[in-house]
Amino acid sequence: MTRPVRGQALSAALWLDLVQGFLEHLRGLGRSPGTVVKMAGHLERWLRYCRAWGPERPAQTTPSHVAQYRVYLERISSRYGSRLSEVYQVALLHSLRSLLRWGFRTNRLLFDPARDLRLKKPRPQARPFLTVPEVELLLTQPSPRTSEGLRDRAMLEVLYSAGLRARECCSLDLDDVDRGNETLRVRRGKGGKDRLLPLGRTLAGVLQSYLERGRPRQARGDLAEPQALFLTNRGTRMAPVQLANRMRKYVRQAGFRPPLPTPHTLRHAWYQIVISS
Repeated sequence: MTRPVRGQALSAALWLDLVQGFLEHLRGLGRSPGTVVKMAGHLERWLRYCRAWGPERPAQTTPSHVAQYRVYLERISSRYGSRLSEVYQVALLHSLRSLLRWGFRTNRLLFDPARDLRLKKPRPQARPFLTVPEVELLLTQPSPRTSEGLRDRAMLEVLYSAGLRARECCSLDLDDVDRGNETLRVRRGKGGKDRLLPLGRTLAGVLQSYLERGRPRQARGDLAEPQALFLTNRGTRMAPVQLANRMRKYVRQAGFRPPLPTPHTLRHAWYQIVISS
């Protein structure tokens, strides 16, 4: 095998080794899979930046590179046409700082290039409040005549009625739904704890429709995760980003105006409606 001598191949490998080592460190600390995946996504953006603008190697990183990356994040637009939110920029920079600090503490870097990086706590953004008619409008957008619509309706109802996070919803398995005892089990939620939730009549009915008429059409061939509750049309487990994309489709279909509700907004909608009524 020919060893790479110079260029992006060697540089990319060095950056990748540093990131993978850091992610393994987080797993060793017992961080949740969702946290590790989120951190990996944040650091992937930094790696893409390095491929285009440098630094080519971790050892070449200086405080100036970190400062330039900060300016870059402030200027670029997201793929949906709006600038990256202040909250997301801070999250990206926090992940980078954690990576570089870990690299220095484990002697992978000679110094910490992010030592002078100061992050202000972003002002919390007001989430759009959903009224009862708005929730009902959103939940009726998926078509009950297609397997895709039955699945999407069930996922939205899980977010709303059970108050699950997007990651928790996508992590549900078939045996987490106990229709006999009318309960829903959430494994390794926030803080790594399991919890048991009651199945309301509406949620139980929606899940039954999906399990009887929707999921069998998607569970074809050899499934990588046959126990997964919510499947894509390819038979793979639904991912949080895919769930968010599906909800975004129905939000726009229903004619909502910005700021648009997200899966997290829907998760809090039931509680907000109760305390305001």
